[in-house]
Amino acid sequence: MFRSSVVPRDAFMAFDRNGWAFGIGMTGTFMSTCSEASSEATGLQKPLIIVGFSARAAAQCAFRAGFQTIAIDHCEDRDLLAYCQVYRSLEDARWVEWISKCYPGIPMLLAGGMEHRPNAIHACQQHSNRGGCTGTQLVAMRCLENWQRWALASGLEWPFTWIPSDGIEELPSKRPTDRWLIKSTQGAGGMGIAEWNPHDTSFNLESVVRNPNLYIQQNRSGEPIGVTMLSSEYGSVVVGVASSLGRSTQSFVPKYTYRGSMGPVALHEDQLARLQQFAAMVASETGFVGLWQADFLLDNSELTLLEINPRWSASMEILDATFDVRLVALHCQCSTRSITFEGWSELENKFSKHVLMPSKKSMGKIIMYAKESLLVDEQQSDAWWLDRWQEGSNSSRVHFADIPRAGTEIEAGHPILTCIATGNSLENVRHQLKKIAFV
Repeated sequence: MFRSSVVPRDAFMAFDRNGWAFGIGMTGTFMSTCSEASSEATGLQKPLIIVGFSARAAAQCAFRAGFQTIAIDHCEDRDLLAYCQVYRSLEDARWVEWISKCYPGIPMLLAGGMEHRPNAIHACQQHSNRGGCTGTQLVAMRCLENWQRWALASGLEWPFTWIPSDGIEELPSKRPTDRWLIKSTQGAGGMGIAEWNPHDTSFNLESVVRNPNLYIQQNRSGEPIGVTMLSSEYGSVVVGVASSLGRSTQSFVPKYTYRGSMGPVALHEDQLARLQQFAAMVASETGFVGLWQADFLLDNSELTLLEINPRWSASMEILDATFDVRLVALHCQCSTRSITFEGWSELENKFSKHVLMPSKKSMGKIIMYAKESLLVDEQQSDAWWLDRWQEGSNSSRVHFADIPRAGTEIEAGHPILTCIATGNSLENVRHQLKKIAFV
């Protein structure tokens, strides 16, 4: 846990538009808290559940799309609390029961980390027809064997990958000239990735072999990009592309940890065609509907698949802002199967043009990490809040998002907040972000 807060973790909270709690239900029993939640939800217009490690970006985009959000996350950031109507901590083990009993039938959008909780998502969906992703679909879309098959069948590249079931005789140590990474199937945001040198005899390779959640993958070169997809009962479309910022050079931040994104980025027609085929195959085999994302390495014209994330991803708010579309609304229309065939056909044409020739609007975001442990005081939190990111913010300066509240403790090497810049080109955005951090 990288943050701790002064707000009790088992509190049920509702917030006003300035991010301040106006009600905290601490009656001590789950049923009374559920009753409060149900009462609070009665007046919500276009309600939506967002659940994930950090829900701020999705909640802010949902607010712009006219939704009123029930948010469950870990961070409790000040701007998340301003954009949601009801909040509960992801650390409260009762959140699944709470959603199932108090908010049946309300659509749900998954955010970071939820791809690793198929059982929880299954429980949320089991007794409530809320549409969207199921636990079974999460498992299928996070399967390495499926990733390889889908990539190769779509004309995309797939790096040589070893998983424990391949057997010890197939270990990459027999290919000593290649560079290798050790990854976890339970990782997110680049956390837990380590480099491996087959010549390093001091490395305990046995620990990798015995861990079913770890795999070894060829470390290929290329520009990391995130591709956002949207699937419906009528097909799948590539929504847009954002480039990921380079690897960290700061000693207190793990090298492969996600640092931020910039976009949108244009693709060539042949690249788009392969990605469309890939998206169609993934959705057709899994039955997934809604927003999802895949990470690739772009090297000249080649696209190498790294992973699939069946959830809201960090770069989606860039596309939501620069394309002037409401991705959360589209996710809900697709996941609840309320979009029409005519509406879907219009989307296909619109997004194809966006991907090949993005708008002149650009946006970038970079995460600032703590060099040492710190306690956020009220003065600092208020200063960030006054310069918070909002749609239409002054494009000549950097704004802040994922703002920690006063009293938040942040450990060294963990995120403090996000800096966001907009402009008329990626270079303009990069120049603004360089004023505060290495980009």
